Amino acid sequence: MKITYLAIAFSLLFVNQADAQLTSEGGSDFQRTGTSAAVFLKIIPDARSASLGGAHSGIYGDISSLYWNPAGIAGMKDVGLNVAQVDLFAGISYNFLGIVYPIGAGSSLGFHAIYLTSGEMEETTLNDPEGTGRFFNTASYSLGLTYARHMTDHLM
Repeated sequence: MKITYLAIAFSLLFVNQADAQLTSEGGSDFQRTGTSAAVFLKIIPDARSASLGGAHSGIYGDISSLYWNPAGIAGMKDVGLNVAQVDLFAGISYNFLGIVYPIGAGSSLGFHAIYLTSGEMEETTLNDPEGTGRFFNTASYSLGLTYARHMTDHLM
């Protein structure tokens, strides 16, 4: 019971209110604009999985498993490091860092961080589609800590 309350309290720490999509400017119907969250997590962080079109399910024991299926790092025999930086359109930058450390026979500990930043962008509105003269930047991030081990010879 105590663990349930602790889990609920911990999850409420990460709930943020987003009022940007609730305002309508210029009388148009844009109430649902920007209602998706964490879309940056759909960006593929490694070249190998990107070349397979995101079909990572057949790859086992690779550090990119931190992103796709964390249980896959249980098969890693050596320390692994993956650093990726992708420059996207409009000055958007995507960064991925993954570290895996085997800690015993059939078990590994991993950490990954994903960071997306927009750089500086000019604000545009419905009334000023060419720009208001004000600038902003935004960032999104994700952190993960993973422990994976072999439960049996067929299950991780």
